[in-house]
Amino acid sequence: MGTLTKQQQYRTVSAGFALGLLMNGYNQIPNDKVKVELIFVSAWRQWSHRQELPAADKSIAGTRKDWDILRIITDLDKDKKQPYVPFQWDEHAPGGPRIEIRNATDFDPSNQNDTEFYAKNISDQIPVSAWKELAKNFLEKYE
Repeated sequence: MGTLTKQQQYRTVSAGFALGLLMNGYNQIPNDKVKVELIFVSAWRQWSHRQELPAADKSIAGTRKDWDILRIITDLDKDKKQPYVPFQWDEHAPGGPRIEIRNATDFDPSNQNDTEFYAKNISDQIPVSAWKELAKNFLEKYE
């Protein structure tokens, strides 16, 4: 993966978490910032791949309170320097941030070839199953 900046690691988390949610059949997170952040931090701390993204890990699992977890989660598509994925977050969607699949793509989150391809675009060191696991852990804790 090489050395990624903190912002690149945030975009990796955002894209990977979005991919994981889509693979779990979800395209939106609730509009409850505090609950979403607390549950995401809990799921993140249990995630075995968090050490692959040390700057993001420090911000998400650390003890500092000056970071915005929801901003990290939904940071995808704020900068064109990220790896390409066929989806983006709409932070202002009714009901809470929603993942939108771009119109010009045939991406199918239930197709293993599609998800593996985009997981490699997101990070060549974190497997597609890990992103699905992170999102599933988040979803289970949220319910």
